[in-house]
Amino acid sequence: MAGDSEKTIKQGEHVARIADEAGFAHYSRVWDDPRNSELKGLRENPNVLFPRDRLFVPDFETRDESGATEQRHRFRRHRSLLRLRLVLRDVNEEPIASTACELTVGTKTHELTTDAQGLIEQQIPFDATVARLVVPNQEDRDLDLVYDLQIGHLDPLDTTSGRLARLDNLGYFMGHFADYEQIKEQRQRWALEEFQCEHGLPDNGVYDTATKKRLEDVYGC
Repeated sequence: MAGDSEKTIKQGEHVARIADEAGFAHYSRVWDDPRNSELKGLRENPNVLFPRDRLFVPDFETRDESGATEQRHRFRRHRSLLRLRLVLRDVNEEPIASTACELTVGTKTHELTTDAQGLIEQQIPFDATVARLVVPNQEDRDLDLVYDLQIGHLDPLDTTSGRLARLDNLGYFMGHFADYEQIKEQRQRWALEEFQCEHGLPDNGVYDTATKKRLEDVYGC
């Protein structure tokens, strides 16, 4: 990417990937640029952006290094890591602990085991966009559990799509087939009411400050 530029965010893009594509070793070189201060205040998490957000990407500065001719010189680029973190819970929101699973990103499959909190964590390529998590057949299950993941597609918490995605992922399914606005609004209210009821909040179906804070705490972001 040559020269300073302002980029319009597309669905699935995040700062870590954009910074890596621009040649930066760490996403902070882009995220901490003063010209991104307004966006940074709006989206606290650099990896949870919203389509049509505007991100300023500074020019990549080159550096000259001296070295003797007719000799081999090795230059190493130190890149920050991009990690995918997933927490597995059952229908009662209890961690699925100490359970073997398979995470496939691109052509590579990783054999992982959840920790006591149901967490798995894996370093992934910056350009990864999709993954598949398989929890193999256990003694108390008849089938494998398979989850197809879209990396970087989670919208911010203060957007409708971000709120509903979190509720959906937590098991408060509002129904993707609810295309009619009246049905969609009703299903969203039902999902909120169920979430509020199970987390000690007034179950009025209103997405207020307390509900937003509780959803962020439960989901983790």
